[in-house]
Amino acid sequence: MSKRIVVLSVIFIFTKVHSQSWFDVGVKAGGGLSHLINQNIWDDNDYKHRLSSAYCFGAKIGFNLNENHEFTFDVLFNSFRQSFLYNEMDSIAINSPLFSASLNYSSISYLLMY
Repeated sequence: MSKRIVVLSVIFIFTKVHSQSWFDVGVKAGGGLSHLINQNIWDDNDYKHRLSSAYCFGAKIGFNLNENHEFTFDVLFNSFRQSFLYNEMDSIAINSPLFSASLNYSSISYLLMY
């Protein structure tokens, strides 16, 4: 048992001597189209979905122990938007004007990885 501990310790020491540690920093960004899927709204014929935009941006910082092991902390800010056109029946004027609405939300994601 003690021989295994000694052998593993020697292997660990020699691999650490030959390995390099470094930091890395990065910026992340993305964009695209967003589309909310809600079955209640999909089944309603008065709602018309519109393609909307979404984006995200963030940063990462990492500490590499060697080429196989790294601790990374990521922060990502997200924005989502969904726009709708919908008809609402006016019982007095007997017409259905077209209205627009949109759903917006933002979030912040934190991720610590090994």
